[in-house]
Amino acid sequence: MKPTLLLLAMALASAMGCVREQQNRIARMVDSLRRAGALDRTAERVAHDPCALLTRAEAEAVLGPLRHDPYRVGGNGVSSPDGAACRYETGIGRHLILDVTFDGAQFGMRAINLGVQIASPVFGNDSAQLAALHGHWDELHLIPGHLIARKGDAMVDVGYQGSRAGLGGAARLADEALGRVGSPLAYDGAAAARTAPGPLVTPRDPCTLVPRSDAEAIIGRLARAPESSSDMESCTFTLAARRGLGGQEVRLGVQWRDGFAALEDARYTAGLVEQHVGGVPSGAAGDTQFGKFMQQMQGAMRAQGVGTQMGAGGLTTDTTVAGPWDDAALLSGLEFSAVKSDAMFSLDLRTIPYDQARALIAKAVEHL
Repeated sequence: MKPTLLLLAMALASAMGCVREQQNRIARMVDSLRRAGALDRTAERVAHDPCALLTRAEAEAVLGPLRHDPYRVGGNGVSSPDGAACRYETGIGRHLILDVTFDGAQFGMRAINLGVQIASPVFGNDSAQLAALHGHWDELHLIPGHLIARKGDAMVDVGYQGSRAGLGGAARLADEALGRVGSPLAYDGAAAARTAPGPLVTPRDPCTLVPRSDAEAIIGRLARAPESSSDMESCTFTLAARRGLGGQEVRLGVQWRDGFAALEDARYTAGLVEQHVGGVPSGAAGDTQFGKFMQQMQGAMRAQGVGTQMGAGGLTTDTTVAGPWDDAALLSGLEFSAVKSDAMFSLDLRTIPYDQARALIAKAVEHL
């Protein structure tokens, strides 16, 4: 490899590492903010049902028809009869989670407020968005994918990431839930949890989704049979010849549940990464010399078999990629992900060109 190409390759590899590290860092920050207001809720889980604050009809007015009666879930979003949150899931897997604190919310909200202030250089100021919302709450905060509203000593955390409810829908449900804290419905979310369905797509060997013959027709000759991971969350296709920065391995990642939320989170964090880490210098997108440099860099990468997608202003993000999936996105020009029936499939583009990545995931979706 020529010295110039080596530098470009190193830059791209570094960018890929930055994107993933920053995504992980931001995800940890969001989780910390959500947990900042948490108290010991053992007694609360016994005394209060978080599913008793919204009727199924109220949830369906925002989300669409539900797949099952609302049911209690634990912190991992999986059904749990004594869970402190309630899951509302549609027929294709989009869902919203309502986490409720019935007592001690004023203390918890102070902790969240402090965390939001500390994190504002990363997440930005949400005052304009919050000012446009109307409801009977005393205090309101927004962190990525979550609207947190407090009234008196009760608080609701509406996790709407990937639900398509939007901020307006989340605010509507938060207001309705807070208004019912003092007079909850006669509803048993624990009973619903005991009959709750599993994921729409049953986890299985991911390599069965793209047989070797299909994979070779899309990405080229393989050195050996595809290999699945022990946790059934990835299938690795090893090319017969080295290609791009990724060498010979093309890894298809699979998340069998909560794919819509994961994709929406990835979109959001990719945007933050581009803004704070890998973004284009101010004014650079309109600079002719910079545009030429980006085109030269893309050409050099393509010559090395690297599938990164770049525009005149930098790495490309396309959040509405059409295909046989329910939703898909090209993220920062470095990763392509798609969701079907709430299962998410992902490929990074260091070894595989973008068009081949789309074709490979389309084949996996076809065999679901």
